Amino acid sequence: MTTPLHLRPCTQCGECCRAEVCPVGETLLETVQVPCPALEFRDGKAWCGLVTNLDAYKKRLHFNQPWQVEFLQGYLKGLMNFGYGCDSDGK
Repeated sequence: MTTPLHLRPCTQCGECCRAEVCPVGETLLETVQVPCPALEFRDGKAWCGLVTNLDAYKKRLHFNQPWQVEFLQGYLKGLMNFGYGCDSDGK
């Protein structure tokens, strides 16, 4: 018997970010063009650059204070359940 996809842990495949730009990406990056421009790959796994590499995007987002970067990273992790993935129910 196999585990349903929505119960499996995130595999960090990046498929969700290749298929659509999340509402946060749409707002902050002002695009719906897929794949999401913040989709990054390291060590064979997909990562959201807005969470793990926000420094690379802060000029584009007009951030000039370190606290803005730290606040947004924490907010995004909590808001979007990053790490649970599209193939998980987040529990």
